[in-house]
Amino acid sequence: MNELFSSSNISKTLFAIAATLVVTVSTHALEVNNPDTYGKKANQTELAVKSTKNWNVNMVQENPDLKKAVDHHLERIGFENSPASYEKISILLNSIAFFESDFNAKAKNPDSTASGLYQYVDAAKETAVNRVNNLKNDGVNLSPSLMDNMKSIKSGNMDFDSLSNDDISALAFIDNMQRKGSDAALTKILSNSDPMAMADGVMEFYQVHHTNVNLENGSLENITKKKAEVIFNLLSVQNNSVNSDQQKL
Repeated sequence: MNELFSSSNISKTLFAIAATLVVTVSTHALEVNNPDTYGKKANQTELAVKSTKNWNVNMVQENPDLKKAVDHHLERIGFENSPASYEKISILLNSIAFFESDFNAKAKNPDSTASGLYQYVDAAKETAVNRVNNLKNDGVNLSPSLMDNMKSIKSGNMDFDSLSNDDISALAFIDNMQRKGSDAALTKILSNSDPMAMADGVMEFYQVHHTNVNLENGSLENITKKKAEVIFNLLSVQNNSVNSDQQKL
């Protein structure tokens, strides 16, 4: 898996998108005054460095079913299936997975039924599976293995949380693109060259996925300032590394 922020050839635009996303998260995150929330900077930096292996701008290109779904929706809303679009949608899915579970496919919320990489609650799982079937019925040639897994989940012979990361990422995108507000949010991400506008689009799409988030009221239940600072440290550490590499060239 390629690392989002480790290459010396990192795109300035991609870095700007991620950096401004941190600003957006920091602005809207819960006001947490407990010093324990922040932790020591050294520990945050260590966590940030460890997180880099999980960020992958090639997620769409490396996942055939996800790419088919992305191509379908790009055409439907009037965008080209270009590498730039794939990278932005990969960043979007990486962001949701990080916000929801810190990229931990085995994560479970002790206060609800939410679980997995994208923290699906039990009540939303059947609908998500049905939406994968809907896309297949719309003529998108999703793989037999993915469709067999959907059938097994529906019949109770397979647990939703046992889906591979590739399958759950394809399902999450397919599911969210059939929710109200997804087209507008994705259009904002894809059509803007301004990084802050793209970041706003990512946060709007996150609201589509996580319906309990209300950005206007400043309530982001699962994104604390600690997480925003971890991302900021990750970006800072990796950006410094990139700058050092570029100076050597």
